[in-house]
Amino acid sequence: MPDSDRKFIRYDWLEQQCELAVQARNDNDFALEVPTEIYEEYVLPYASLDEAREDWRPLFYEKFAPLVAGAATTLEAARELNNRIWTLDGWNITFKSEQTPDIMSPSQVLSHGYASCTGLAIFFVDACRAVGIPARVAGIASWPESGGNHNWVEVWHDGYWSFTDPLPGTGYDPDTMPPRPFNETWFFPDPIRNAKPGSFAHGVWAATIKPNAAGTIFPLAWHDDFASTVPGVGVTHIYIDAAKRLHPPTPLPTREQSAAPLATTVAVKSGGPGRDTGLTAPRAVAAAAMVGEAGDPCAEPAHQVEHCVGFLAHYMPPADRKVLSFDWLLNQCELAVQARNANAWARAVPIDVYENYVLPYANVDEPREDWRTLFQEKFAPLVEGTSSTLEAALALNARIWTLDGWNITFKSAQTPNIMSPSQVLDHGFASCTGLAIFFVDACRAVGIPARVAGIASWPGSGGNHNWVEVWHDGYWSFTEPIGHDTYNETWFFPEGTNKAVVGSYENGLWAVSYKPTGKFFPIAWHDDFDSRVPGIDVTDYYHRAAEAGPSAGAGAAVEEGVETVGEGEGAEVRRSKRFQSRGADLAPRTWSNL
Repeated sequence: MPDSDRKFIRYDWLEQQCELAVQARNDNDFALEVPTEIYEEYVLPYASLDEAREDWRPLFYEKFAPLVAGAATTLEAARELNNRIWTLDGWNITFKSEQTPDIMSPSQVLSHGYASCTGLAIFFVDACRAVGIPARVAGIASWPESGGNHNWVEVWHDGYWSFTDPLPGTGYDPDTMPPRPFNETWFFPDPIRNAKPGSFAHGVWAATIKPNAAGTIFPLAWHDDFASTVPGVGVTHIYIDAAKRLHPPTPLPTREQSAAPLATTVAVKSGGPGRDTGLTAPRAVAAAAMVGEAGDPCAEPAHQVEHCVGFLAHYMPPADRKVLSFDWLLNQCELAVQARNANAWARAVPIDVYENYVLPYANVDEPREDWRTLFQEKFAPLVEGTSSTLEAALALNARIWTLDGWNITFKSAQTPNIMSPSQVLDHGFASCTGLAIFFVDACRAVGIPARVAGIASWPGSGGNHNWVEVWHDGYWSFTEPIGHDTYNETWFFPEGTNKAVVGSYENGLWAVSYKPTGKFFPIAWHDDFDSRVPGIDVTDYYHRAAEAGPSAGAGAAVEEGVETVGEGEGAEVRRSKRFQSRGADLAPRTWSNL
């Protein structure tokens, strides 16, 4: 995504774009046959150049999908669009020179009824993409010798690009006239044979969304010195080679040599080559991030970040989709990956645990804010030299509450008014929930998997309580915030936890999850403990930990699927190793085996 778009494009908007793109892909065989990497770069994008960003896809899908029903190929479908869309429903879209950049986006073209070559090219590219046809803008910023720019459209089919101009021509009647062919335009073979390979101003370029290894960009003729940040690939030599063969009427081989091979490797394949029927919204954009060109798909931090963004976006609460920007979420993931790579114990955490208990930017319904930037800066030095997540978490709990002159203390009945880290810092105090959130976020900021756990109402006595669980080596240990120097020894264990009721929403023990579980973490400050925060009932695990006896001490642990290991002082209650993966009997995942 371009940097300027990250500041205002929301995930709910982006999700809708992906849902419609996936729907279009599944509508037609010609779209299903497009390799995923081509579909990502030339169907999914919501913009071509620097035109105004707008939601053209719903209207175009509704209007244009019926026009391509029954088309056998992307070229056939694109021809049908070019024949009909300009006069559909009473539209009468025509060419008018010198309208760029004032009239470029689809809504601007529809409002005025005309555009110059750039606006028409963008309109046609968007029409193609709306129904699952890979298309892109191509052009030249300045014709050699004569000057002047021109932009047109390229359409992908079966590993090659074919080119055409928008608009079938004045007086065209789709019912009585043959369709306009590809690769036959006023500029081919002359004057395009005079274009200069490698020239920014006088070369032929095609616009992309994904930056290429060479860092080349598409020249924008309406900017001073053709300045641009739009990624582009040079295709001059392809057009010149084709012109030397005297433009045959059949589609020309215009495969960019600089592009990645047109493989059909996808995240999930079924039904034959390129049929990515497992690509479902809203993870359509993120799916490719998990598929490297070769070898280890997530060996590099950049791939890790892309994967993390996809995970958070996929399971993001609906309310957050309306307010969190891509840029903000990307920053969270970059910092989380940085923290993971800073310590060996963080790198050793299985990916599914890291996703659900380090990546998340929130715990319950506290205000969403960027605590990770400050916390990583402040707390990363505190865990240097520690040998495990448990040791690192204890180091944090011993020091963060009084760091840099802070004097954070407990004060009852502050939830929900004081919950987020900034609220805790501003007031200098919080009740158990705010302190638990603060400590969990501190852990996550340095790569320690942690989660809020608690009970909505103690059986018999009433009142709620929340605390913190920290993950290590396949199991969870629990502790209290503010200076607690051990695990699994708290005022509520085992006496309080033994009274908790397994399966009870109100009187059971629950732990928070970011990923949906089919159950919810009860929120004590809501009426009837109402919640949409995913939760895990951990009551039985605390009961089993208590059964290990007081001599188990810090060796006792709570987890999904527990087993008692050893006897007497050496006894410990451990979680089943099956929980280290998302499915039973699967090995723990690492970046290299995603």
